[in-house]
Amino acid sequence: MLKVALKNDFLKVKKHIWVLIVGFPIMVILMQAANYIFRFEHLIGLSDDYWNLLLQNVQFYWPSVLILLITLVISSTIGIEFQHNMWMRQFSLPIKRTKLYMSKIYLNLMLIFITSALLFLLIIGLGLFLKFNIGDFSFFETIVMSYGTIFTLLPLFVILIGTSILLKNQAFTLTIGIASAVVVMYTYGLPEFLPFQWPHFDEGFSQGMPDILRGSVLGALEFIILYIILSLKKPA
Repeated sequence: MLKVALKNDFLKVKKHIWVLIVGFPIMVILMQAANYIFRFEHLIGLSDDYWNLLLQNVQFYWPSVLILLITLVISSTIGIEFQHNMWMRQFSLPIKRTKLYMSKIYLNLMLIFITSALLFLLIIGLGLFLKFNIGDFSFFETIVMSYGTIFTLLPLFVILIGTSILLKNQAFTLTIGIASAVVVMYTYGLPEFLPFQWPHFDEGFSQGMPDILRGSVLGALEFIILYIILSLKKPA
């Protein structure tokens, strides 16, 4: 039944959400393309590892952009259920409420992974456009940058999806998300125990696993708490 609910939720994804999923990574890459076109000689002179430097430049903006994307996608996919009173209709179906909630969570995770997959491909495309040597391309570091950022932000993702499901007014979720997108831009160099520091991979992408593990563990703990809350939540 969870597969059925997930399939139905996927079909309900609106066109504007797909525009966000596709548009945000394209926007970030276009910014870097312009950056390299106008400052090429300066940028390639900063490091001999052109691919790693490209990843660093993309990563400077990506955490904030990804947080904003997560916020908008969650508020859109969950908010529509409140707008059209779809929760009660779904609760009348022969499926557990927790599975309906989990379907929403899995849907949003899938959408975020799709946008990260697109970012991964666009980074390679930009590097090839700039005529970087593909032999120097680091598959691992690019995976860490594009997908690892999701795991470092899992604690925030759980908070946003939780508030979005539990509170009918999506303004609260939007406020948290937008504020977080701004705050994370100014957390470079802060102590590593701060969650907003993890998406920056200050120790380098090759040493990014500790940050990914921190985000994954804290996110998993929050998810367990959220699951318990949702299992006890009565239909409103």
